[in-house]
Amino acid sequence: MVESFKKTVSYETRYLEEYQNLSEVEVGLTDWLSRIYNGVRLHASLGYQSPVEYEQNWLAQEALASGLA
Repeated sequence: MVESFKKTVSYETRYLEEYQNLSEVEVGLTDWLSRIYNGVRLHASLGYQSPVEYEQNWLAQEALASGLA
């Protein structure tokens, strides 16, 4: 799993973007992780949902289970 993640990060952040310095790499990687990888990319281990969708669904289920919804 880590190898797959590393391959995805390498391709999508290194080969599709050009960076001038390490600071730009950090900003680009942080942006990619929050916006693309966790926001829209589907994950098989999460039932083909993005992590954001998975968390929202989990929170909704928890609210229903506790009677808050």
